[in-house]
Amino acid sequence: VCGDAIGGRAERVLRELDPDLADEFSRRAFGVKAAGWRLVTPRGRSVTARFVKPGRVVRRWDFDHFLFEQLRVKFPTLRLLTGLTVKSIRNTGEGFELLADGLQLKARFLVGCDGANSIVARQLVGRTVDPAFHSGAVRAYYRGIKGVQGNELLEIYLLKDFLPGYFWIFPLPDGAANVGFGMLTSDISKRRIDLKAALDAIIRSNDELRDRFRFAVREGTVTGFGLPLGGKVQQLSGDSFLLCGDAASLIDPLNGEGIANAMWSAQIAARHIRQAFKSGAFGHDSLQAYDRELYSKLGPELRRKLLMQRVFNRPWLIESLVALGNRIPWLKDRVARRL
Repeated sequence: VCGDAIGGRAERVLRELDPDLADEFSRRAFGVKAAGWRLVTPRGRSVTARFVKPGRVVRRWDFDHFLFEQLRVKFPTLRLLTGLTVKSIRNTGEGFELLADGLQLKARFLVGCDGANSIVARQLVGRTVDPAFHSGAVRAYYRGIKGVQGNELLEIYLLKDFLPGYFWIFPLPDGAANVGFGMLTSDISKRRIDLKAALDAIIRSNDELRDRFRFAVREGTVTGFGLPLGGKVQQLSGDSFLLCGDAASLIDPLNGEGIANAMWSAQIAARHIRQAFKSGAFGHDSLQAYDRELYSKLGPELRRKLLMQRVFNRPWLIESLVALGNRIPWLKDRVARRL
């Protein structure tokens, strides 16, 4: 379950890993180009800006299937075990034993890429949900929303009663859209907000959205998911293991996008795993180099986005910044480059 937005960084990582893979992804023209964003303030003012590196909006199922399909093509002898749920992990001193639906597996090295509810992070580093660095979100697919067909902007609505959360409309092919609402878990708990009910309430209560959704049809159900946000330093490795992506809490705390950072973390992790097998140094002391490199590259950006998220909790400041951005285009473009 996902918002389906893939940042431009993801395609850059794809190209660095395998230019042919990136070319194939571009050739298939998945989804819709995400050329920029449109932000609507609590008072209804709007501002638009273009991304320096455009991304795409692709149904997560399609993107994952593409990667899975290409993996099989490029590594035909690779054994893939699907449809299994890991129930327990035991460190043997020389690797790990995993129990997955009755099947016992052994591994010399373990890479936790198992998402927001990572059993690897929970069992090996004792990771728990920190409500101040975690968001809850819901999303649904709609068709027929006014202004979506042909749109290349990610639309974000900030609503006074639901700050610091936001409502989004991300365009998909054929007039469809990924529509959702997300908010900090600490605020959800404090204010006892039902996200699914809030999604419908937002569409009904906002004049612009009510008009845009007048003839829209929801396809399927509203689905919820959690987002472990980046912005604070956490343990990402240990003896013979490391964490990547959502399992490492690397989701952008401002826009909720996690795919690009997950791919970047995997690219960095691959180098450190290769070095571990080359040198035979599988201890935490050696693998902490992964933590340091990842946070040196991603940390400043995640902290900046976290600060901006906190800023967006102040309606008066949002209105002032948007008004300023509309009056001074170069300032707006400079801010856009950092989003």
